[in-house]
Amino acid sequence: MSVEKVVEKILADATVEAEKIKAEADRKAIQSAEQTAGQLKDFDKETAQLEQTAFEEAKSRVLATARMDISKQNLQMRKILIDEVFSKAAEAIKKMSDADYVQLIEKLMIASVETGDEQIVTGKNEGRFGADFLNNVNSKLGGKGGLSIAEDKADIQAGFILRRGKVRINVSLEVLLGQVREELETELASELFN
Repeated sequence: MSVEKVVEKILADATVEAEKIKAEADRKAIQSAEQTAGQLKDFDKETAQLEQTAFEEAKSRVLATARMDISKQNLQMRKILIDEVFSKAAEAIKKMSDADYVQLIEKLMIASVETGDEQIVTGKNEGRFGADFLNNVNSKLGGKGGLSIAEDKADIQAGFILRRGKVRINVSLEVLLGQVREELETELASELFN
């Protein structure tokens, strides 16, 4: 075989081999492109799911914040209304007729007496608790009826304080309304956070 034929054979074999390599490279490129396209499709799908999850979380946060703001505004309005109600209740008690006020105080006093020998401390401007009132309350207390009116006065608007030694039972208007108010505010706060 001549050199030319050997060179031609080598070139022919090299061309066939180059075509095989090119065909394999094209096949791998197509396979890689298909694989990449599949991965991109999966990536796009995953990205869409992540975007949807992020949107839902953001939406939930915005809604929760809005609900909390509405609840706070609602609570604020209720507090304003409660202030108004308690202010009017205090005024109504202060403006009660003497007979109605004395009857109310009598009931509160009878319910608050523990031993019957307490002293009744009234407000500085209180003048409705005289001897008749004291005798009436003591008679209704029966065997426990040994109450007396203290000479000193307390800094209260209405109501009274029962005193026995160092023990004080404060049944003043401020304390009674404060207790009721505290209960209502606790109830309102629990509504806000539930």
